[in-house]
Amino acid sequence: MKDSFTIEFFTSKKMLVFFVGPVVVLCAIFAGLDYREFAKAVQLEHLRSGSPYAKIILNSSRFLNEKYPLHRSLSEKSIGKVKFLEPQELKDNTDTAIIVLGDRPLNDTTPTVDMVYRVLKGVALAKKFTRAVVIMTGGATKSPTPEAQMIGLIAWSRGVDPLRIILENKSQTTGENAEYTANIIGSKNIRQVFIITEPSRLEEAVAFFKKHEREFKNVQGVESDVTSALIIEQMKRFLMSHDDRVVRGRLHYV
Repeated sequence: MKDSFTIEFFTSKKMLVFFVGPVVVLCAIFAGLDYREFAKAVQLEHLRSGSPYAKIILNSSRFLNEKYPLHRSLSEKSIGKVKFLEPQELKDNTDTAIIVLGDRPLNDTTPTVDMVYRVLKGVALAKKFTRAVVIMTGGATKSPTPEAQMIGLIAWSRGVDPLRIILENKSQTTGENAEYTANIIGSKNIRQVFIITEPSRLEEAVAFFKKHEREFKNVQGVESDVTSALIIEQMKRFLMSHDDRVVRGRLHYV
């Protein structure tokens, strides 16, 4: 009788573990998901009250997805300490350059969706070509912060080592993007170059860079994944809270 009771007890215990175990695991998983969402919300709230650089990253976070998450350790303090690679520090054995063309932001701290999508394509290539240098181009246009600085911060916030990123922050046109970037690369043995911009401007951009054939070899254009619908949607949303003549003109042009 005792043996029968013992067998029944252990059988019941095994069944309890069998059913309760998965429930506990599922609860832990869901709790983890909730915590991650909560942690992300807290992180973004801290950025909202931070410096202009923090707000640039915050405004780019509207276009996050699983492939390009923000740094878990992202904070106002860490943003303030970011140091990008100086042009003179570019190594002689660097053979691949990923060049991201800038885009005029909507205001001081709001990058365009086009700008963000260009950067995310650059992040993807940087992960694939782990020894490539990433050159961000574009001077100050709508913002005191140069476009290159904006997109460099966005790339860093998505995990690209800032010591792989060089900022070309003087140019105002695509032609200058190519000229000033050629000056940065100089006599380095760059054997492969990727130029990233929106689809409608890609052919023209590649043509400018090909004029500098001594510095840029094997130039390949790479389209960002942005669409006209995304660009229009962002501008319309922006104009609901900002009366900006320039943005209205851009929207009409698109």
